[in-house]
Formats: sequence, structure tokens, C-alpha cells
Amino acid sequence: MLATPLIQVTLGNLRYDSHVFAAQISRALLPATNNARLMFPAVVDIEAEPGDAAELLLGAGDSSEVVLTGTVTRIERHPNHTLVVLSDGSYALNQYRPGSTFERQNCASIAKALAAAVQLAVGSVSIDLSVPQFAAHQKRTAAEHIARLAELSDGYAYIDGAGRLQVVAWSDGPADAAIKYGRDLFDYSFAKQPNRSAVAPVGNGPSGSADAPDALRPGAGSLPESLPDPGADNIWQAQPMLRTPAAVQTAHKGINRVRSQSSGQARLVGLLRPDFYPGIKLEIQDVPSVSGNWIVTQLTHEIVHASYARTTMRAREAVAADSLFGALVGALGGVF
Repeated sequence: MLATPLIQVTLGNLRYDSHVFAAQISRALLPATNNARLMFPAVVDIEAEPGDAAELLLGAGDSSEVVLTGTVTRIERHPNHTLVVLSDGSYALNQYRPGSTFERQNCASIAKALAAAVQLAVGSVSIDLSVPQFAAHQKRTAAEHIARLAELSDGYAYIDGAGRLQVVAWSDGPADAAIKYGRDLFDYSFAKQPNRSAVAPVGNGPSGSADAPDALRPGAGSLPESLPDPGADNIWQAQPMLRTPAAVQTAHKGINRVRSQSSGQARLVGLLRPDFYPGIKLEIQDVPSVSGNWIVTQLTHEIVHASYARTTMRAREAVAADSLFGALVGALGGVF
């Protein structure tokens, strides 16, 4: 028999160790908003108010992890229960629509500045794409801007369990963990649908570097200079902030990596795994006709005491950079 899962939550100055009888915790890559919905018996005294600090720890077996650190965003009081909703820094990033411009900074510095604007702590930021200028306009939220900067830098972004922004370059290394059907998984679905076209981010230039004197001067030419004409198999995407061949190449890789990943989609349902997080790379074992690694883009922990505890994940198929770049060269007529 499986051990009873642990739900330990701190709301303001009070900690509740055994009071939550149902919980749903959702986490995903940016620009999604992470949240936790916790149900308490109505007799439990909830003194917290929206805006108070909150921390949620989940435990399953010998594993326990802080899965969300943020604030209380909503409290609903009903005759039989009280619903408390928590969110982390992704909520603040999605509420904030900046109106800022940046010059001669790399994407890591821009992401950190957008996080600082909402007092969000920053963990690791390992992207290094440099751009001469970037307009963080109000048509997108700060979460959408950071997710876009990460994608153009061949990376991804998420908020970790400690409430810190993490912006990570994609890795072609081994899986972070393995899950096995019949042991960790009890339901799954896998689907594949190939992409019929490649996306070509079109820069403006060229310039020698993002810091060069002419980097801010608009040019008459496109970058790369000899792209195949746009059409059904080649979609042009204007990215005038890309001014160097290296920047365009990185953006090509990042955009088309996500498109290639999305051609393989999975839904995985299994045992409660508080140690899993958005962006984790999983090796799937003992699933017929399925191989390779899969990247978790969204996960939801559901717990109902005396009933069930499970984690449901959405995942995309991992794509190696060497095969991706080869496909890009073919699709774009060898411009690189």
C-alpha cells in the first residue's frame, strides 16, 4: 500500500501540516502561470489574506520537495470547505506588461531586468544571445517576453519550486530521470504529427557584432542574405533585433527545436512525483513503439486524501541539435 502523501503549506505566519484534504498543483514552462488550489475543512482557521507569503511542500514516499513558493492570490470560504489559491512569480510576470527598451544587452540581462521589475528572484540564467536592441512592448506580458527571449536563445524558462526564475539553454545530454510503464506510469498517450514547414527568423544587417557602431543602424538587406523565398515550406518571421549571422543561427535553432519537439506529444499519468519539474527530460521505458527522451512542459499534481494521488504530465519529444541543424540547412537551402 502506498504511503499517504504529505502536504505541508505555510500561509503567512502559520504552517498547516495535515489540514489540506485535497490539492491540485499545476506547473509549466513560461509563459504559463503556476498555481496551487488547496482545500481545507471549513473548521480550520485560515488567517492568511491575499498577498501573504506562501510555501507548499509535497512528499511522496521518501521524496519531498518544495513545489511552489509565492503568495496567496485568492481565498474562497464555503459552508463545508475553504479554498486557498497560491501562485508564484509567474503570476506577477503575467500581470506585468512592461514598456521598456534595452540597448546592447544580451537576452540574459534583459530577462533578469524584467524579473527584477516584479521583485522576482533569479536563479540560473544560461542563455547568451546578444542583441543591439529589444523593445519589451505592452502587447506581451513580461512572462511572454522572457519565454520569447529564451526560445530565440535556444532555451526555455520556468519558475522553480523556490520561486526563482530559471532560464536554461537546451541540452542534448542524457535524461534527468527514467519512468517505467507498470511501475511509475499507469496510463499514457503518445502522438506524432510531423511539421510540414520550417520557420526562418529574418534579421536585419549584417553587423559584425551586437556591440558594433553600426548595430543600431537599420540596413536594407535581410539576414541571412540568401534565404529561399517564403512559401508553404518556409515561413519568414521578421526579427529585426537579430543583427549578426551567429544570432540568426541561434534563433533558427531555438524556434525550430520547439517546432520539432512539438511534432511528438505525450500525456503521462503516474504516481505522485513532487521531484519532477517543468523542463525535466525523461527516458520512457517499457512503452511499446516509443523510445528516446521526452521533455515535460506541464505537470499537475492531484491529491485527494483517502482516494488517490497522481501526477499528470504533458511532454514533447526531445530533439538533438545535430539532427535539428541538419534539417534546418536542408529546409533553408544551405544558407548556413
